[in-house]
Amino acid sequence: MRVVADTNTIISAFLWGGKPFQLLQLAVSQQIVLVTTDALVEELLAVLSRDKFSRRLEKVGTSASEVVVDYCYLSEVVVPAEITLLSLMIQMMMLFWLVQSVVQPIISLAEMSIC
Repeated sequence: MRVVADTNTIISAFLWGGKPFQLLQLAVSQQIVLVTTDALVEELLAVLSRDKFSRRLEKVGTSASEVVVDYCYLSEVVVPAEITLLSLMIQMMMLFWLVQSVVQPIISLAEMSIC
């Protein structure tokens, strides 16, 4: 299973442990694959570099850059696909079709049974 974790979860896992740390353990044991992007890695470094984390990083004996390196080692860094305008239009047309052909008849049936 591929998992994208948000920055807060990763910070909690590395600096406080608990339930978020179990996510890292699953990645180490290869039960899941952590997936991230360059943008999320940059965000992780930026957030960990804030003053409010310096004391906690020191307490657990690591640095912001070490956490980021460890996270990248555990993760698969991917390039997100771009959603083109055409792709978005196709998705919207499919959603419209779904509403018109599936949801609307169900609503109509429900309205008929109420009356």
